Amino acid sequence: MKFKGAGLVWNPETNTLLGKFEDGVLETKDKKEQKLLKKLGFEVCEGEEKEVEEEIEGGEGEGK
Repeated sequence: MKFKGAGLVWNPETNTLLGKFEDGVLETKDKKEQKLLKKLGFEVCEGEEKEVEEEIEGGEGEGK
């Protein structure tokens, strides 16, 4: 999943660096990170919004 932004993203839950935007994009395959980035208000790159919304509405998505 790709998110739009700039700079570094700090994970407030673990107090660690979550990732760095490269050319305005941060990509992660980790479902928890995707959910956190969406919760923090980062914009999902075009064409990828549906997957994140389904995960958020459907729960954790693990084991599905």
